[in-house]
Amino acid sequence: MVINGKFEWIRNVLWPRVGLAFLCLVFTLCSASVLADNGASVTVRATDLQHEATKIAFVVIRGGKALLTDFAQELAHAITYSKQCDVDLIRSKRTSVLRSHDTIKSSYLKKLEQQGYDFALVLHQIKREIEWSLYSVDDASFIGGKRIKINKKNVHAKALTVAQDNWQYLFSDRGPFMSQIAYCVKQGSGGQVIKRIYRADFDGSNPRLVVGMPTINVAPRWNDDSDYPLLYYSEMAATNVRLMASNMDGKRRLICDMDGLNMLASFAGNDVAFCLSAGGTSQVYLYKDASGKGKRFVQITHNKGNNIYPQLLAGGDIIFCSDFESRSPKIYRYYSKNKDVSRLVSGNGFFASPAYSTVTDSVAYTKLVAGVSQLFVHDCTTGKSRQLTSSKGHKEECAWSPCGSFLVFSVSKSRSSRIAMMHVPTKRWWYVSPKNQECSYPTWSGYFNRYF
Repeated sequence: MVINGKFEWIRNVLWPRVGLAFLCLVFTLCSASVLADNGASVTVRATDLQHEATKIAFVVIRGGKALLTDFAQELAHAITYSKQCDVDLIRSKRTSVLRSHDTIKSSYLKKLEQQGYDFALVLHQIKREIEWSLYSVDDASFIGGKRIKINKKNVHAKALTVAQDNWQYLFSDRGPFMSQIAYCVKQGSGGQVIKRIYRADFDGSNPRLVVGMPTINVAPRWNDDSDYPLLYYSEMAATNVRLMASNMDGKRRLICDMDGLNMLASFAGNDVAFCLSAGGTSQVYLYKDASGKGKRFVQITHNKGNNIYPQLLAGGDIIFCSDFESRSPKIYRYYSKNKDVSRLVSGNGFFASPAYSTVTDSVAYTKLVAGVSQLFVHDCTTGKSRQLTSSKGHKEECAWSPCGSFLVFSVSKSRSSRIAMMHVPTKRWWYVSPKNQECSYPTWSGYFNRYF
């Protein structure tokens, strides 16, 4: 086990202050035994560069109870969070909007078009059900709709489901609504610093404590099970940093407890890639489901550098960050077929925190530019990279939404850290965590089959 003064300094001083990318490199300087550092066709897509927001009129039929209004407000919040849509709630009489057979009047849609709207979403409550219908106002065409059962307890969950349906119609993109983010919140100061792990809705709302152990818990990662989500994370113990897992109710179990650091899990089906530093430097390992023969550890990297941030792909390839060729870490790809490792992203400098999107076949990462860590995205198909941010503050620990259109990341300025979100095609980004919290290590789940 790693038990020395340097480890105590890492645990009590360095870990609470430094982002993981930089942490891993510093570790190599401190200790040889510890890791260094359906409907009508719609042509607009969320993955296209779009600078003007889509205007949607939420037409709420009068006569509905407070439940309908609450639902409309929840839905409007979900749809507008991306800054891609502007939504106005319009309360109208049923007779002025709908014909006798509950289809919308073309004259009403024409009026909305003249007011600058692109789409109309008609919301109508019928007893304990809400009926929604989406229309394109320019040609008065029906795009899609559904009737859903609703009550006071499931308004929020139902709104997220309807938001996902409408986003698909509007942008040919599933959207992130049936997913969640997780992140760390720093509490305390001096030698009493702890970090707890929270989860929240896709937009950072409704935060809930998942891991509340009075120690430093960092680097949460979601598993690959849409029915039974787990958060894998690293917990600072007395002699090492161990890999743990927690369900959504906070029930924990030990995953890996080897010497040094055990962290940064990445999932693809039943296989898991993560980092171990028991041998001195950090190496990437694969915890492999060997076709019914039982799980087994497979060491992937065998170099003298530190290999971190593994991203396990469905075919067995692994994208990771390493400093085995230079002092500054670079991004590499391990090819499972021939066991070859090659540089994935070209260029000089300090690279960190690669995050892979299966939807776009792209890798988001951070790179130091003039001393500031900025976000980039690399297209694995074309081999080209583009810079996403250029503002002040270190951008760290990025993660993709399951739809491949958004990134969540942390922004560090003057000892403060907040969680931010970006719509990648437009490069628009905004904060999703409050100013009075120091948050870091964000991660984004896949789609859930039900809302938690």
